[in-house]
Amino acid sequence: MRLPDVPRSLLAALLLGPSLVRAAPSFREQLEAYARHRSLSVDWSSSAQLDEDPAPEHLARLCNPREPSSSVYVLEQQPGILWGLDAPPEQLPCPSKPPRARPLPSRLELSRKDGHEESRVSLAFREGQPVFVASSRSSPFMHGPGTSSEEKDWEGLRFSMTHSVPEKHGTKRFEGAILPVLASPEAAAALPPTYNHVLFGREHWTGEKDASVRVTAFPLRADTVRLHIQVRDDRLIPASEGLSDTELLGVDHLKIQWGYDPRRQLVVARTEQGGPLVRWHPPPDSTEPPPTVAFDGSSFLVDLLLSSLSVNPRADSWQKPFSVIFSDADAPGAAPQTEVALGTQHTGRTITFSRLVAHPDHARYPPVSTTAFGRLSRLSPAEPKP
Repeated sequence: MRLPDVPRSLLAALLLGPSLVRAAPSFREQLEAYARHRSLSVDWSSSAQLDEDPAPEHLARLCNPREPSSSVYVLEQQPGILWGLDAPPEQLPCPSKPPRARPLPSRLELSRKDGHEESRVSLAFREGQPVFVASSRSSPFMHGPGTSSEEKDWEGLRFSMTHSVPEKHGTKRFEGAILPVLASPEAAAALPPTYNHVLFGREHWTGEKDASVRVTAFPLRADTVRLHIQVRDDRLIPASEGLSDTELLGVDHLKIQWGYDPRRQLVVARTEQGGPLVRWHPPPDSTEPPPTVAFDGSSFLVDLLLSSLSVNPRADSWQKPFSVIFSDADAPGAAPQTEVALGTQHTGRTITFSRLVAHPDHARYPPVSTTAFGRLSRLSPAEPKP
């Protein structure tokens, strides 16, 4: 098409259109407009890396000139989508220093004190939503000197507890796995490796291929959670139906326990024929049948009724202590040479329990809404007035 053939109206649109279209407001313009609307002042504004894509976002803090201890944090999820956190009075008065520019802050860190207890959370964007990716709390012992603290890492799916009594026992640290119940096997399969700890036999343990477990969980039915327990073992010592309870503990087997009741310990092994051998250990007084167990390749599939976990099927969130121990035998009839668990050793042969956790909509991360750290809400889009 020759230029003279182009309609004048179209030619005008092509030449003048970009200058007539108003550009979308920048983060700074949106921030200042929101600050004016709330009668707040901008304390600081910073680039950030709050989600998992490489494009940077923005993070800012607004102050109330009338109440220097109150503030509002503004988080950019993506251009045009902002969230505001009305934080409660905190220890950080306005004005304050912005986060370090390098490396870019990857989360919003918040802290608060309630009497002698101190809590911290880390907020970021995951799975398209604002979530807590880490949390911690610490407090002094009620009786005597010392402190107790707990940390949860929802990225690495592990938690730790620390007890510090300097005058007597020094500091003791215990660690365990966090096992979220996700919506599907595919979602669960994308999780990072399960935290493992060698309880004993480290001198015989040559690495994950020698003995390790990976545990994921997802709902099988409205009243049932399926555990997918993948076992890595360099040599299988199978069980047989005729083994006594004592002999069963001398072959490769799993011990699964939920709650702190030792009567809820389940022993599971693979037979020479490739089927499951499942027993309570020790045998319970009741006639309650054990959970259903099947195999998927090298993985154990264990179906737990929510009623056995003492969980209401209508509950959208819950948390239960949970434990898996893999006992690795290298010769039939001999005591296991290595034991691998989802938690560190506590006292004697007692281990630190991991946490089997369900969140609303079977999400991986704890949701953020109205919490002790403030009220989070999505800001309505508004262009600054010229």
